[in-house]
Amino acid sequence: MSEQPLISVIVPVYKVEPYLDRCVQSIVNQTYENLEIILVDDGSPDHCPAMCDAWAAKDGRVQVLHKENGGVSTARNAGINIAKGAFFTFVDSDDWIARDMILALYRLQKESTADVAGCCAEVVCDDHVPCRTCSDGNVRMYSFLEIVRNNFPNNSWSLWGKLYRSDLFDRVPRDLPSHLVMSEDIMLNTFLYKNCKRIALPDCRYYYYFRDGNSAISGELKPQMVRDCETAYSTMLSSIDSNDEIYGYMMGCKIQNDYFLINSMIRNQKCMDQFARLRHEILHNLKLIFDKKYAGIFSQKQRFGTLLLAVSPTLYKWSILFRRKVRGY
Repeated sequence: MSEQPLISVIVPVYKVEPYLDRCVQSIVNQTYENLEIILVDDGSPDHCPAMCDAWAAKDGRVQVLHKENGGVSTARNAGINIAKGAFFTFVDSDDWIARDMILALYRLQKESTADVAGCCAEVVCDDHVPCRTCSDGNVRMYSFLEIVRNNFPNNSWSLWGKLYRSDLFDRVPRDLPSHLVMSEDIMLNTFLYKNCKRIALPDCRYYYYFRDGNSAISGELKPQMVRDCETAYSTMLSSIDSNDEIYGYMMGCKIQNDYFLINSMIRNQKCMDQFARLRHEILHNLKLIFDKKYAGIFSQKQRFGTLLLAVSPTLYKWSILFRRKVRGY
């Protein structure tokens, strides 16, 4: 154990009473043992605070930080502020991880000398633990430019399922928006990746991402979600020189997010007062959307959809609703 560097595992906790033990158990059972497990109770009103304390009493590697409710970003930041590890990893408290995830990511980081080593996730909708699937073992190495050029591939937008060099966080601005419920992961990762030379992403699923129907992705679209996405992407874009090559790619990622939002508005029939504004923003960037340079971000199918959105918003809305009826979602 002494030869292993300390790794800090940071777990924001809020109203996850049915899932918390499963999450923490998967962490304490890791084959990589030199861990600092930080459970940040974000003012949870249920039994989570007591459950966290029980884990600290059971395993000396677990420490608990109780704080007033401020949202997942503030809880994560509180954990980062007290973490002492050479590497950080994050686990959402309703998810869990494969027993060898941290060891696998550490070995990948050590062998590749990457600044960040990550993995993919298996989406789970019940308590069934699926068999982990891996590719043929190939590891794709990315630079920050390549990550953005390909619109954050292989779950690279997420904070979970990653092993970060802890010193990367020293270069992140302290004044980033901290009360976002949407896009906070991709915003923080953008600032982390900007200081990375190598990001290692194998196509292997060590992380189990639990979906219970109440997540921001599967749940009902709300005005705050739209505002949060706008805040996150404007923060990212403002940090990049508009003359930099990467700016265009980041703008492409923002437009992709605009598509996600307007399609969600149509499917949910929510926040439709924002539809015209987002449509205008997409159409304002037609030149970028149809530039072959950004083919890694926009598919031919999506470009056709853009033309439909430009010619007839009504037909575009109908096409989204028809697709939902056919596919069932």
